[in-house]
Amino acid sequence: MKKRVLLYNWTPLEQIKFGGGVAVYVRNLMQYAAQNKDMENIEFVFLSSGFYYDSDHTNVYIRKEPNFMSYENYTIVNSPIIAPLALSISTLSRTISDSILTHEIDEFIRLHGPFDVIHFQSFEGISSSVLKLKEKYKSIKFFHSIHDYGIICPDIRLWTKHQENCLYSKNKFICKNCVNSNIPFTIRVVSEASSRSYEYKVPYYVWVWNKLIKKTRRLFHKYIYSPNTIYSKYRCNNINNINKYSDGELCVSKRVAEIAKSNGVNPEKIIVDYIGTLAAEKAQYRCLNNPYSKYFTLLYMGYAAIEKGFYEYIEAIERIPEEEAKLINLVFASKIYDNDLINRIEALKSKYHNVKLFDGYKHTDFPVIFEQVNMGICPPLWEDNLPQVAIEMVANGIPVLTSKNGGAQELNNHPDFKCNNHLEVNILNIMHNRDLLESYWNYSNKLTTMEKHISNLLNIWTNS
Repeated sequence: MKKRVLLYNWTPLEQIKFGGGVAVYVRNLMQYAAQNKDMENIEFVFLSSGFYYDSDHTNVYIRKEPNFMSYENYTIVNSPIIAPLALSISTLSRTISDSILTHEIDEFIRLHGPFDVIHFQSFEGISSSVLKLKEKYKSIKFFHSIHDYGIICPDIRLWTKHQENCLYSKNKFICKNCVNSNIPFTIRVVSEASSRSYEYKVPYYVWVWNKLIKKTRRLFHKYIYSPNTIYSKYRCNNINNINKYSDGELCVSKRVAEIAKSNGVNPEKIIVDYIGTLAAEKAQYRCLNNPYSKYFTLLYMGYAAIEKGFYEYIEAIERIPEEEAKLINLVFASKIYDNDLINRIEALKSKYHNVKLFDGYKHTDFPVIFEQVNMGICPPLWEDNLPQVAIEMVANGIPVLTSKNGGAQELNNHPDFKCNNHLEVNILNIMHNRDLLESYWNYSNKLTTMEKHISNLLNIWTNS
């Protein structure tokens, strides 16, 4: 029997460069289902919100977009909640008391249904209050995937502007000192719409009015505005809606499930569901390159950010003794904009056997990047849900040394590939015991293919 599924994510399917890994995942999921005859029993309909705005931003409506493959595609225009979530921080109260978007989605279900399942990949661009529609549509299964920490953290990362993991912070009320909540909504819409190259003309008096509001908020902030109260209400609203109305909360790793549970999500709602990846199709679970090569080659791939552990990695390899460094090659596949950081990497060339920097990368670059690599480094300091770069390296036969933060550690259970001491100690231990690279695969957890993932989803949608 065909199952009709409404998929929601804030990023329009034609704008995935704005939506990170979740946008890529949604597109891959729909594309895989459309191209495989075994998936003909699923009919997707896609809806996005919070991206498109026109000159009358008060008129909220749903617009039909060109079909994606064979699937219908729609977007909410002029959402009162701009996406991504970080841009809506000044208007979190809208997500608590939303009725406009709930009404629009109610009308959408009535006009374009019936649906068997509505699956939210995020609540960005809308509000978790939309789950209350479960009271009206009792026969529809409502699901939400926790790809990040947006339901509890407006910055989605549980990572403060002071560069620390929120879960390890001693300050329980750090939100008010972390997130800028004083930028008026109209200014956010104007600036964001402008950066997205969509025409948005605003009368001069609107700019003046918003500047006056901004100054007033700053002057009377401590008297009329309590950020922690807003953030607390925001979290409570999301958790309450989930616990009362959601049929299942899909967590992309066990670590994400632990954090969701510790923040009040009903454990009975939580389902650990590793997302499918096209990379899993080619995984062979053995070393791509000779683990006993003369030179030990390390690869860091992805964002050169503090929360990703990049700076900690640089500090670690700077501490490695020169006599050891002469036997190590370093490969970086990252966009690096910090000139001081570039200078530090350049300085490593006099110490290490070879240092190679790829200025960003595409999937087609992987064969060149992975050439001769013995081990990947993925040491996030934040609770990175399940880094795609770690999945890509494992799928291509590169053992990965991870931190104990986030979901990357769940790809493998080998104790020597989880940082216990200083990062350089772990690196040198594996370098001097190369058999660990081979034994790494004996501890590997199989990556989830798209076929397996969709099969899991069908089971969850049917039985939860």
